[in-house]
Amino acid sequence: MNNRCRSDLQKDLDLAEQQIECPGVTVAAVSDGEVLARSGGLGIGPLLDLLEEISDDTQNIVIADRIVGAAAALFLESPQIAAVYADVMSTPAKKRLISDGIYVQVQEDVSAILNRDETGLCPMEKIATSEGSETARKKILNIVTSNG
Repeated sequence: MNNRCRSDLQKDLDLAEQQIECPGVTVAAVSDGEVLARSGGLGIGPLLDLLEEISDDTQNIVIADRIVGAAAALFLESPQIAAVYADVMSTPAKKRLISDGIYVQVQEDVSAILNRDETGLCPMEKIATSEGSETARKKILNIVTSNG
């Protein structure tokens, strides 16, 4: 757990989870009892924006996000990240984060993240699970920056 006491980590997980219960907030970052950043919106964009706000020197970061799919997990693989909480997390995301040594806490496990009309896989989930990590990151960033 990245050298953190379990009770301290749980306090940060609880604080981060409380943040995403606020109206308009879909993702939050907490470290050592302090809210580092919050963001809101649809898709992976708010997570990417939030990660940009956090200093490269910050350690033991806990991220809470309403939905964490494989695409989000690609960007959460970092020695800075100690734990991730999600209301909903896909199996590929959970496996990726755990294999990277990140503590995971989830309300609902799902096999995959679906697109908004629930007719198939989320496009970002599809990219993240069908491409190598570096290629997938580049494609996702290209899509997000093209649309935003």
